[in-house]
Amino acid sequence: PQAEQLLDRVRSAGVTIASEARVIDAPSAHELVVDFRGRVDVQRAEQLILATGAVERFVPFPGWTLPGVTGVGGLQALLKSGLTVTGTRVVVAGSGPLLWPVAATVIKSGARLGMIAEQASRGRVLGFGTSLLADPDKLLLAAQYRWATLGTPFRTGIWVVRAEGDDRVREVVLSVGGR
Repeated sequence: PQAEQLLDRVRSAGVTIASEARVIDAPSAHELVVDFRGRVDVQRAEQLILATGAVERFVPFPGWTLPGVTGVGGLQALLKSGLTVTGTRVVVAGSGPLLWPVAATVIKSGARLGMIAEQASRGRVLGFGTSLLADPDKLLLAAQYRWATLGTPFRTGIWVVRAEGDDRVREVVLSVGGR
């Protein structure tokens, strides 16, 4: 009800809302070529708000453009879109709580998860874990993700140094405590 009221107010102000649309070109400062689920149209506007969803902060490293290397959020989106990873080896590396649901999904999708490599220090991870005690729902969810990844090594203070391979990534070199 509140969301519908907000949408009604926005529309009554003359705003056009296009959900599930994809911008495919911007021929000028006030024009966008937009794909509306298969129907392509040119949209003209004086002002524009693009709500694209989450932004992944990906720190490039040597080999980051090899096929098979993705950001954690990108991997999550690919898995949700039907990417097949059965039998592949995967390392989930980065920082933040998104590592856990992605790691659990990787395992559920049939991949062999070699490691969950968290950039943050052990102390920061423990501090975050302690903060979950104030939110039993999130604590339960965290426990479920950890249970789903049991048997997979989890290390803190680890950074990806480089990805190696030829036509695709074949190896990931990690830095543990600067080594």
